[in-house]
Amino acid sequence: MVTRAITPVGYTQRLGAGEAVSALRGLGTPHPQALPTFAVTPYRVALITTEVPMGKLIYAANISLDGFLEDETGGFDWSVPDEEVHAFWNEHERHIGTSLYGRAMYETMRVWEDDDWLRDHPAVVREYADIWRDTDKVVYSSSLTEVSTARTRIKRQFEPEAVR
Repeated sequence: MVTRAITPVGYTQRLGAGEAVSALRGLGTPHPQALPTFAVTPYRVALITTEVPMGKLIYAANISLDGFLEDETGGFDWSVPDEEVHAFWNEHERHIGTSLYGRAMYETMRVWEDDDWLRDHPAVVREYADIWRDTDKVVYSSSLTEVSTARTRIKRQFEPEAVR
């Protein structure tokens, strides 16, 4: 339960009807899934609302200190992590319920769907492939017509409310 109280005129003065309405407006708009309850007394206005459970939206990317994802040839081999860093990211990614991709990043990441190229790689890299395949994926694209990976769906436009 979250309680936020406002006392725009202090405890020593009574709130008139207009002041109470102004105080309620100052509380802002609660989350649409929350059922707001207002407690109004002559001296105080409070918004009491149930917290809405919401997942975290995490943005993660390997970028250079000068802000680039790719090198001058379009490659990103410069950012290949060592085994210790890869293990850290594996643990981080293991807890992600759904990955959200744009078309270009999805097309880059879908290499993890196939095991053929992984045979000679360390176990930590093969483990990441398993984690990636076990994660639900949403690709936001107006041009992609089909996906080639499991647990993946296409959405034509990003709707923030849909991912809350």
